[in-house]
Amino acid sequence: MKGSLYSVSDKAMFDAINQSKVTNSELKDIFLSRGIIVSHETKREKLARYFSLFPHSYQDYKRLADILGANTRREKNTSTTVNRIVDKDIIETVAAGLVSDLEHFGATCTIEESEMNSISIKVEYREFNYSNSEFKQISNKEAVISIEINEENLIIRHPQNKTVEEWKSLYISKLESELEEEVETTNINLSNTTDHEVVTRFFNELINGIDGYKLYDVTDVYVYHPEEKHLDEDEDEDEDENDFENLELGTHISKASLKGQNVLRSEECSCPR
Repeated sequence: MKGSLYSVSDKAMFDAINQSKVTNSELKDIFLSRGIIVSHETKREKLARYFSLFPHSYQDYKRLADILGANTRREKNTSTTVNRIVDKDIIETVAAGLVSDLEHFGATCTIEESEMNSISIKVEYREFNYSNSEFKQISNKEAVISIEINEENLIIRHPQNKTVEEWKSLYISKLESELEEEVETTNINLSNTTDHEVVTRFFNELINGIDGYKLYDVTDVYVYHPEEKHLDEDEDEDEDENDFENLELGTHISKASLKGQNVLRSEECSCPR
């Protein structure tokens, strides 16, 4: 079957079911597919050990891989400026060419035009990483490449990862082929800057350079995890499931606080202001 890997081991199946991404509801559905009804009082580790003893099919693998392979972490965005005026028709033509190439490799793409004189390329794709565990080798991801058309340049915004970075480079390459000339690009990247004073100065000047805003020195930050509201009797089972999941799947931060002042004047961040 296209996109499949191989039969996973019993140990991998055991570890997968013990992951926090597999909710109690999903765990019940997995057992119900085998004609087994489980109690929320049964410990997850015991259920995982029991299920790992079964013969497993591709559908078992796919069900868990879809759960564990879902990308829930929001990626940071980055931008690249193309220092040239380009007609919108050319931008759309190049975008259509990029979509054609991506769809050839199995991605699902759509082009949307916004009211702010820009277009967005929405891409749903799968990313492979064979260094991960069996159930996390395939990640289903989504990326939006936004091309903003200004009077003097283009601004391309996209998630900051290696795959989408290659797509952005491919788009610029296709744009150069369409224009029959090279284009100059500007991209701010601090990944190779190791001097903490330079990094601090950059962000300090960036923050102070925003017009129309007044800066405040925040000295106290407090965050907390709100307590669960009391449920009705009809929802007791869901409450038990939530308690069970919190107990079985580890801990979380209930509250945290930060206090400080003159951070930019500390020895670690000392730099001319």
